[in-house]
Amino acid sequence: MRFDELAEDFLRDYRLNNKTVKRAGQTVAKLKEFFEGYRVPNITSTLIEAYIEKRMKWSCNDCKEEFDQAEVCPFCGSMKLNPGATKATVNRELLSRPGLFSRSNLILNSR
Repeated sequence: MRFDELAEDFLRDYRLNNKTVKRAGQTVAKLKEFFEGYRVPNITSTLIEAYIEKRMKWSCNDCKEEFDQAEVCPFCGSMKLNPGATKATVNRELLSRPGLFSRSNLILNSR
């Protein structure tokens, strides 16, 4: 099974059980940006760590480069920055949706 199929099953379950889909949809959208196309057993702890690093990166509105937190863009000097996600936000994306995505299940499936 691919991650996108798992994500769609998860959202379908949310809709069928009258759960709030808005926040779940936002979470799934962020996860799909990174994991779409991956087979679930291939999503390892290394890949999850890469997702965490990517989500926490800041970006510049002008030059579109990504970097660690800074006052100005280290590439072009712009102050028009998009802050990365906080660690708490990333943890919620990964762990608060046990029906979709739990770190332990993915690691076990990858072995």
